[in-house]
Amino acid sequence: MDEKLIRAVCPEEDCAKELAEILKAYSEIESNIAGVKFSPRLARDEPVFLENLENMDELIALSLEVLKRSSVEVDSSIATPEALKEAFPSDPELALLSYVSRRILHESLKGRVEDLRWDRGRCPVCGLTPSAAVYVEREGWVYSQTALRLACLCGYSWDYEAFKCPACGARGRDSFDVYMQGQVVYYKCKKCGHILGTLRASGESLSRELPVALNYGVVRLILSERDR
Repeated sequence: MDEKLIRAVCPEEDCAKELAEILKAYSEIESNIAGVKFSPRLARDEPVFLENLENMDELIALSLEVLKRSSVEVDSSIATPEALKEAFPSDPELALLSYVSRRILHESLKGRVEDLRWDRGRCPVCGLTPSAAVYVEREGWVYSQTALRLACLCGYSWDYEAFKCPACGARGRDSFDVYMQGQVVYYKCKKCGHILGTLRASGESLSRELPVALNYGVVRLILSERDR
């Protein structure tokens, strides 16, 4: 478990403890995802791949099995392709199913999407609009450059224009309200309300836990705003 990441997102003890428990549960799920074999059949071999998937029922069945091995029982009657395509289900069981399905799909498409050129706000693999991103320092010929990299829950990440909302496309620093919690800077779009949690990274390799942790931070920020 990435203790530095936990402290970066959660400087307070109660927050850190809750996030640690969440990441522990997700780590167990990840261990059960490893080794799952899925061969996607696509109606069109182009993004968004989840939306072009023909064997969705097979993906759902594999995801239900992963959750069962993780001691999570999901009512199969609600595990439908339509529910899976919902971005962020309010039902916690469906939210876990959505996560597992997207992770399995990404793992099955890794070789296909590694060199994909993509600059849109939605993930080309699973269609989510990320709520997590990192600023990566890259060495240039003369100066180092800072690039923003969106990190989707499915595991795919890609470079994206800074100060541009991935949800609605609003541009410019003035388009965002800015909040800081711990080491995370959150940008809330004034136009559509989408929140992007950002951290600075020391290298290109992103922690698998990072999007989960930053999404947790976004949820806490939303809840704290509601309580005001």
